Amino acid sequence: MRQCLNDLDRSNMELTKVLEKLLTCESTQVRSVLVAQAALIMNRRTAAVRMLREILIEV
Repeated sequence: MRQCLNDLDRSNMELTKVLEKLLTCESTQVRSVLVAQAALIMNRRTAAVRMLREILIEV
């Protein structure tokens, strides 16, 4: 469970950094890359939430 929480915390920090860059970026190409990075982070976050939910259901 601790690992899932750590993964969520880390992904939240990563997502915040990417979104901050996205807000200040003027290049369309770089924005596309940042949006893709944010999507990957959200996928990892979703997996961590799913695993945490499964752990909590088992308890």
